[in-house]
Amino acid sequence: MPRTMRSQARQQRKPRVSGPLLAAGIRPLAVALLAVCVAVTALLGLWLMHQGQADWLDSVIDWGLRVNLYRHRAILIRLGELADPLQTTEITVALVLACLLTRRWRGALLAAVAIPAAGALTEYLLKPLFDRTAQGHLEFPSGHSTGAFAMAAVCMVLLLGPLRPRLPDTLRKFLAVAAALTAAGVAVAVVALDFHYFTDTVAGAAVGTAVVLATALLLDRLIPSGSPDRPAAIPPEAARNGADSPARSGAES
Repeated sequence: MPRTMRSQARQQRKPRVSGPLLAAGIRPLAVALLAVCVAVTALLGLWLMHQGQADWLDSVIDWGLRVNLYRHRAILIRLGELADPLQTTEITVALVLACLLTRRWRGALLAAVAIPAAGALTEYLLKPLFDRTAQGHLEFPSGHSTGAFAMAAVCMVLLLGPLRPRLPDTLRKFLAVAAALTAAGVAVAVVALDFHYFTDTVAGAAVGTAVVLATALLLDRLIPSGSPDRPAAIPPEAARNGADSPARSGAES
């Protein structure tokens, strides 16, 4: 095999070790979604600031969820536990390790930074700032929803972005949708169990999503891309030249 073809074959076998988290064509959409999430959190926070009871929207939605889902309390508890601090830490560590084992360094950084940062932002800044309480506890935004949607957003970036694993497209998309639905299930569970108001979970979802998008955009900007996300296909001209080279060398000899 000619040297050029051997080199290209080795490059094809190399795993993706670097590359952007978000494709260039997706970044404007990510920025727009980030802005929407920030706006939703700010507007809801200003509307509900210093309140200690449900507003009219919460009253309608919360009552409907609690009445219709009360028979499924065991399932709701299990869903809510997925975003408890311990489970969130375990899932975050699993995501980081999976990225490290597959040499997706940016993915590991994204999970290690964005998920804890989202939780810290909610617990230590936004909850005291907006001061919305339920039963004497700060509740806005929902910490469970923040963690659940941060984990789901990281999974979706890793599964659908340029650093996506070599899995069938249908399976990758199924896993991404499953992550999003699980996060939504956590939000429904904490409302149906009377731990949060509906608007708490909306703000938590916005915060978790926004922090992940902001972190991904920042990492892509600060860290230059190394190896391409996918091994480059051998150009047709190079393939033809490589295939013809033995014949040419034989003819010349």
